[in-house]
Amino acid sequence: MNPPAFIRNAVATVLEWPGVQTLVEWNAIIERKMWSAKKRQAFYKRLAMYNENGKGLRESVIELHRQALSMSGPHWMRRFDINLTALAEISDRLAADPLADALEGWAPLSERGLIRSGEASGNVAATLRLAAGHQGMVSRIVWKIVMASIEPLTMLAGVVYLILVIGKDLVGPFLTQVPAGKWPPMAKLLIPMAAIANSPLTVWVIMALIGLAVASFATMPVFTGPVRKFLDRFPPWSIYKAMEAAKWMSGFSGMVKAGTGFAKTLRQQEQWSTPWLRERLEGARDRVEGGMELGPALYEAGHDFPDRVLIADITAFAGSDNFPETLRGIGESWLEDYETKLLGVLAMSGVAAIVLVSMVMIVVTMGMMSLESVMTTSIH
Repeated sequence: MNPPAFIRNAVATVLEWPGVQTLVEWNAIIERKMWSAKKRQAFYKRLAMYNENGKGLRESVIELHRQALSMSGPHWMRRFDINLTALAEISDRLAADPLADALEGWAPLSERGLIRSGEASGNVAATLRLAAGHQGMVSRIVWKIVMASIEPLTMLAGVVYLILVIGKDLVGPFLTQVPAGKWPPMAKLLIPMAAIANSPLTVWVIMALIGLAVASFATMPVFTGPVRKFLDRFPPWSIYKAMEAAKWMSGFSGMVKAGTGFAKTLRQQEQWSTPWLRERLEGARDRVEGGMELGPALYEAGHDFPDRVLIADITAFAGSDNFPETLRGIGESWLEDYETKLLGVLAMSGVAAIVLVSMVMIVVTMGMMSLESVMTTSIH
């Protein structure tokens, strides 16, 4: 049911106001980001199933949209169903564009690049399943990282809070009553807490650290250069590198299995990738086009991508009869080992956080007991 003409005219007038169109565009960007990894994973799996059973991509998406529409509830709720919006827009785009382009804005560039490799190799369904599998793998690993990080981060926040409270509410007043020179050695350990708590820089430092963390995650796909190359050795950049390495190996193996040469595969992946991945592929592609084998080319590119161990395995198995499948298996096995190692590091971080909290508590307890004795003596 279409709204009355006066409502349509009013909406058109409002859209012409300065800044309103920009807000609409921002809303569309935010809306697309809300199509979660879990929803994309389910979409990829069902689209692959339909495609494997003879349905075209656009026909399949239209059918998925029809099914979602029938289960969406009352009409007024449909505007808030992000899945309906995504399927409708993707199906419209598929009338003129390939799937990877139709997913622009709805899926990250890394997933679209993987899907584009399937379109180039003629096996979209298999690549969709790869994308769904990788999305599930990434979600699983990220979930484990988040759960393993909660305890150490909570303890760290508790330590910061304890230092601020002790420094501001206890140490400060004591300093006004008893000069620091008369404090026992253990009590003097509390004085830096007061300096931290009362410094105007403390809030700015905390805000800067939070901003740096947010910026680090937001710029993962686009941050390049020598500094990024160095940071790729440490979390969270090393975790991003591991995820992208596994995705790249699956996409590369799929295109090579379909008969695409190494150099052409690298060139196509370079065109479809994020700036971060493009920087790592272009050096290897130049060397492969110059006649170098894939493993040595990746090593000489100088970014340790996908990983030194993987580069050694790629070099060792380059001449095998079933190299694409071997490459994919190596990548999946390596990622499992990396996940185990990463969770071990997080477990050690939890232990370190417990030790840190215990040390702070000991210093605070012993310091306050010492101060109590000083205050008692000064009173008497």
